[in-house]
Amino acid sequence: MNKKELLLKSALFLFVKNGIDKTSTLSIAKRSDFSNGTLFHYFKTKNDLIIELYLILKTEMFEHIYSGNIINSKNLKEMIKKGW
Repeated sequence: MNKKELLLKSALFLFVKNGIDKTSTLSIAKRSDFSNGTLFHYFKTKNDLIIELYLILKTEMFEHIYSGNIINSKNLKEMIKKGW
């Protein structure tokens, strides 16, 4: 697991445990055994980290739920319609 992945994993753990608002970037960095500067090397802001984490989780969820149906979908619109 690379540094960015470790930071995302730590952020997810702390967001679930403490909530997003009560989780500082410093606490995410410390949990990952990195400096706050390392976190900001990968993510310009805390919001950027949250967005990237959201997109990763959404993609993983979508792939898990629809792994068998994606191949059979004729187009993106049909695939999204099935998902919602």
